[in-house]
Amino acid sequence: MPCPADATGLPVDVVEVPEGAALGAAFLARCVAGLEPSDSPWGAGLGDARRWARTGRRVEPDERWVPHASDRYARFRDLTAAAIARP
Repeated sequence: MPCPADATGLPVDVVEVPEGAALGAAFLARCVAGLEPSDSPWGAGLGDARRWARTGRRVEPDERWVPHASDRYARFRDLTAAAIARP
């Protein structure tokens, strides 16, 4: 989890169960299907997500890596947006 924390410059809460990715996918599917209540303009709120998984630990960004990782992440986002926009 250090990479997402470094790329975004934000702490990352790691779920305490090994099925964290599957739980996240199921939660997102329910949000898209309109089965989770929404309390924010971006969709389901954090309170809803906390019902699904407990935090095991928090990973803080490593300030030595944040500038490098965030630059690469920004480039990745730009390339992804350009690829999606192509006909």
